[in-house]
Amino acid sequence: MYVAAVTLATGSVVAITSGSMAHAATVDCGNGCVESYTEQYGTANIAAVDAGATEPGLGVGLGVAGTYSTEDFTVIKEGQVSGLYQKGIVGNVVDEEWGADLAYQYVYAPDGVLSGFCMGLADSASTGEGAALEPCGVDANTIWISMFEDENDVGYFPWISATDTVVDTPYVLTALKPRVWLRGADIYLEVDPLSVVDGTVDPDQMWAQDFGVVGG
Repeated sequence: MYVAAVTLATGSVVAITSGSMAHAATVDCGNGCVESYTEQYGTANIAAVDAGATEPGLGVGLGVAGTYSTEDFTVIKEGQVSGLYQKGIVGNVVDEEWGADLAYQYVYAPDGVLSGFCMGLADSASTGEGAALEPCGVDANTIWISMFEDENDVGYFPWISATDTVVDTPYVLTALKPRVWLRGADIYLEVDPLSVVDGTVDPDQMWAQDFGVVGG
């Protein structure tokens, strides 16, 4: 395996590597928290779990930033894509095109408690496939590849689904379709083909992160 299975106090199993880790948005999660956001919506809307429950299949979108446990995530660096390919985790397409790029998992950790579920996809990437909580460390469905080579001059870059099989227009995490969740108007996340117009990537598909407690 590319990760070690660690049993948590809750009985859940989460994928942990020897790479760097960070936590998420509440005080309980700590100052190493990670808040992910897009160029389109900025730091006012960060990655959040629909309804805040901890179970597979729950939607992950962008919620209004605050000290909400629904926005608590830990990021785990899995190393280079080429290493995951050698271990049979990702396919040859992503290895050939992005083998030198870094791959990550984003573990949901409400109030600092690792859940064993990561932001991912229920199925392999296809247009409109929604982001959701899925078991960490099982397959490529919860792995995201950072396209640092496409970083713009203000620090945003696309995230490719590690299940991708398309080189020219890879499936990337995309923010769109405002909808109503329990805490109000939030933003849906799905994977869609990379959209580039006049050399500029769609700001709905460009991502950045902050670390530390929201508002802290």
